[in-house]
Amino acid sequence: DLTESLSRSNKPVLVFLDEFQEVEKLKEINFEGLLRSKIQHQQQVNYLFFGSKIHMMQAMFNDKKRPFYNAASQMTISYLPEEDTIEFLQNNFLKKRIELNTEIANYIIKVTANIPYYIQQLASEIWLNTKEEGIISKEKVDMCVEQVINMKKDYFMELFENQSASKKQLLIALCTNGENIFSESYRSTHRLPSTATLQRAERGLIYDGVIDKIDNEHFITDPFFKLFLNSL
Repeated sequence: DLTESLSRSNKPVLVFLDEFQEVEKLKEINFEGLLRSKIQHQQQVNYLFFGSKIHMMQAMFNDKKRPFYNAASQMTISYLPEEDTIEFLQNNFLKKRIELNTEIANYIIKVTANIPYYIQQLASEIWLNTKEEGIISKEKVDMCVEQVINMKKDYFMELFENQSASKKQLLIALCTNGENIFSESYRSTHRLPSTATLQRAERGLIYDGVIDKIDNEHFITDPFFKLFLNSL
């Protein structure tokens, strides 16, 4: 197989595995264990495991019962510097002679929570809806945001409707803020269920990748889904 061929190479090889947490969907064939058994003895191959679902990745590498326990050094990659993202956007729009000023570029970053995938998704929609030598306005960005949401509307609605009542309540609350969600004041303000019920809802939404948390703050992972929920 490919990994065996790579291991016999006379040159160092680097393999990138993106969204690695998705292998959890292959539990039935124990793909994690199979992959670990294949790569653990390879001397010429180095692996980089990338994943956007922080807690799922942490569980894979920190749980003693999992095949990849302590198998790699861990690093959290922060958000891209906003000035670099702005420069990237402006330079690419200039290829079509489209003007994007810094204020509107910052607005695009804010709307997309500074997540590269969603920045590119929105920028692509703006590109398609702006004529050459045009100027991108806030109204243009808002229009394109609505178009992205409309394209995903059926999926978003199904995603929301398939959640339990407690998960729906938590998602709506997270549209406002996500700090200290288990505190009495937070639960009271947002009329959330008991701590035990809320914890089950939180674990389920994190497992499904719908929400995540950094330190003590929870957030909805898809900024367009969050905007959709705000419109309900």
